Amino acid sequence: METLKSARSRNVPWDQVARAVRRMETQGVDSSGLPPIRRAEQLSGYSANQLRRMIAGITFLDELAGADSASAEWLGIPKFSHAEMLAKLWRRDREATLRLLRSRPVLRYESLSRLFETMASEAASPMSAGKRAQKSFEEKCRAVLLAESSRFTPFGAGSYRLLQPRVHHPYCRPALLLRAETGGRRLLWAGLDFVHKPIWDDAVLRQIMLIGVEARFLDLHFVFFPEGDVAGRAHRAIGELGFGNVRVAVLSGSAMDFAPNPANGGYAKSLRFQWIPPRLHATVAEYAVGQ
Repeated sequence: METLKSARSRNVPWDQVARAVRRMETQGVDSSGLPPIRRAEQLSGYSANQLRRMIAGITFLDELAGADSASAEWLGIPKFSHAEMLAKLWRRDREATLRLLRSRPVLRYESLSRLFETMASEAASPMSAGKRAQKSFEEKCRAVLLAESSRFTPFGAGSYRLLQPRVHHPYCRPALLLRAETGGRRLLWAGLDFVHKPIWDDAVLRQIMLIGVEARFLDLHFVFFPEGDVAGRAHRAIGELGFGNVRVAVLSGSAMDFAPNPANGGYAKSLRFQWIPPRLHATVAEYAVGQ
């Protein structure tokens, strides 16, 4: 109780104020009938909001001591503004906060605040979460393709190279290109795209339609999906749209399953009356990898 009396005007250290308020809260309501936080507010000169922020800061320091005593010892009792931001970071992502403290940074409020804003925006944005999931899926597919490179030979025996386009052709923009030399008169090219969507919707259909047009400039085009209903519906749509050189691949654990050509399954009608753009295999591919 003595610690809290006129704590603000006496400049009592914030951590001592916070611990005194916590002790008061364990005692419950006294004869005045006021909740502990209100009594602490009257005694200390701080608002209830300020006191709660101090409690959050001291709670963080106690939890840090339990999680990493060395980092807690290094940090000591920081300025309240720093402790408050670190507590927010801690609640958002403990592992990231531990990595930060273990690097023994020079603590500045501005940099801590920017880091928290970045964490908060990433966690709050469904688009960001979707992009992270898409990127993770692409990385898994690439790892499997590289591990199974000797088996991924869609044009038969020959020399294959998986290429990352540096510059995309305006009409054909696959995520990756597969270059094949099979002893024929020209190089063969396949596009590779990755679609990580939990549900089938109009956006996925439109993506498939766009890939179908891009595929007309290449010999083959593979679309990779995770296991689930979306892959099956995409396979059917590709067949119904008559995209004869588009193939569906499904990532199943650490293996890749390739669906049969849906255009041979009875869905597609004759391609004779379909629009086919100029055959620009070499032009598209060379533009993508050569600039």
